[in-house]
Amino acid sequence: MDSDHDWRGNPKELDLWREWIRRNIESGREGFVFEDIDHVPWLVARRFWRVSDPIGRFLVIEKKLGDAGMDPAQIRTFGLWDHLTRRGEPLRKRYMGWYLLNHPHENPWECTHVTINGKRLTMDEFKLFLKFELDLPPYEFPDYVKG
Repeated sequence: MDSDHDWRGNPKELDLWREWIRRNIESGREGFVFEDIDHVPWLVARRFWRVSDPIGRFLVIEKKLGDAGMDPAQIRTFGLWDHLTRRGEPLRKRYMGWYLLNHPHENPWECTHVTINGKRLTMDEFKLFLKFELDLPPYEFPDYVKG
């Protein structure tokens, strides 16, 4: 990508930092994997303008267009991260898990539904999920990524 390429305002363009790293650092064949995280919703509860839970709860979302799944490098990287985080927080009081979001359109305003870990949700249900008001089971990574 040229440095003078106008990528602003176009959600389909590659993230320029990610592209730069991928072009300048060894590839997976040489043993280096670079992954980015799409979203980390974090809820810190507030009551009467006082923080009632200063640590809060969070989850991680990997987003894919259409029916795409995570590639093998993502499964290994994110699976190990998920496994280690769960070991540190096994009761799911803070870390709610990893979730795979599949969406039919790049533009969320064009979507009537999304899929989380294979479960189809309306956009209203998806909003409830993002606000931690709809509990869904987290993504189950294969055992081989757990070290």
